[in-house]
Amino acid sequence: MMHLTILLLTVAPSPEAQLAARLTTIFGVRFDVEAGDGVLIARRGGVPERHATYGEAFLKDVAPLYFDAASKTPIPIVLFEDKRTFTRHTRMDAYGFYAYDDRTIYTYQNSGYGTLWHELMHALIHKHLACTTQDWFNEGLASFYEMAHLEDGHITPGFTNWRQPILHEALRTKTARPLRTLLLQTATTSSADLAEARFLFVYLWLHGQLVPFARAYMHELCPKAQGRALGTLAAAKLEALLGRPLAEIDTEFMALARKLGPNVQLRQFEKLEHSAASGQTKREN
Repeated sequence: MMHLTILLLTVAPSPEAQLAARLTTIFGVRFDVEAGDGVLIARRGGVPERHATYGEAFLKDVAPLYFDAASKTPIPIVLFEDKRTFTRHTRMDAYGFYAYDDRTIYTYQNSGYGTLWHELMHALIHKHLACTTQDWFNEGLASFYEMAHLEDGHITPGFTNWRQPILHEALRTKTARPLRTLLLQTATTSSADLAEARFLFVYLWLHGQLVPFARAYMHELCPKAQGRALGTLAAAKLEALLGRPLAEIDTEFMALARKLGPNVQLRQFEKLEHSAASGQTKREN
């Protein structure tokens, strides 16, 4: 008697289908999911192409500055139709957040592309690093990209933003922390500390040392130490890159923080010096 063996082949659902099913299970509502280059956009209303364009630009233009290997798995970005719906479903009163447990960005339509870029930086740090960064680094680098603009497919950073008046108030009331104290923190939660952390990355960008410092912190220092010990290494790296003791850096940092207002587009010092040497008009920061 002949026995026939029947093989049943199953096809795994696509990443889009998996994300849609997961979101329906969590929130009880349906999302439309579309794939972009390095991102999965799940939305309820709105135009997915806009968020895909801005997300793809960040992964193409900014991510390679800090990480050598391209991400192999797309980053899910979940867009609710408005803030009220976002808050009701996520119970978060924020512009957006990156959920570390499911490696997904949650935000809403019209929250601003600075929110998207901020959370994408969190996602990239989490995806590429096995070590744990300090809050001032993670939030400072992410918030640096809250204020930037997309031009000809490239992201142009170098702005102060809405956090600057918070730092001004901390300086006025003499509650701003010396840089060494900030760098040694393991947890940074106050709005003043977060504003100071962001301006540290603005300051490094002005000196042309943002990328060298961030890469050194993530790929050289973070694997060696954690917590306050990592902060000590970061302080030494700042001194090495800027060629001055931290006390001198702190003095210039605080003076510049007092001088610059919110939402100002800046130019790096080396470019200003080059313009002056070439006889061009010097642009004020």
